[in-house]
Amino acid sequence: MSNVVLALADWRSHFLGARGPKSSATRLVLVALAHLMERENTLQLSVTAEVLTGPSAMSVGAIWKHLGIAEREGWLVRHHHPRHGHGRAWKTYEYQPAVPTLFHVEQRPLRHIAGQPAA
Repeated sequence: MSNVVLALADWRSHFLGARGPKSSATRLVLVALAHLMERENTLQLSVTAEVLTGPSAMSVGAIWKHLGIAEREGWLVRHHHPRHGHGRAWKTYEYQPAVPTLFHVEQRPLRHIAGQPAA
């Protein structure tokens, strides 16, 4: 099992736990994002909201709403990457897993994997 998969499993267990987001829709968006990160084997994923509609079965508007909630609550970090070129410039963001700062995470950063030194 790769380090990325282990780190994503750790993140997933936190946001799906009792202290995770209150909204089931926010949790679903995070599950869809984690699924795509695992499929791409990365902890930093650049994706449009339109891509998340498939695995979540939610509208683009609902995706944006719940990504915003997840970001405000501290469950992910989002960086804007404008795409330019021919046609419409879609909003593309890079997403990274996060755990809210008030959430106790066993004194280790999310990306720390057992057997490896912490950053």
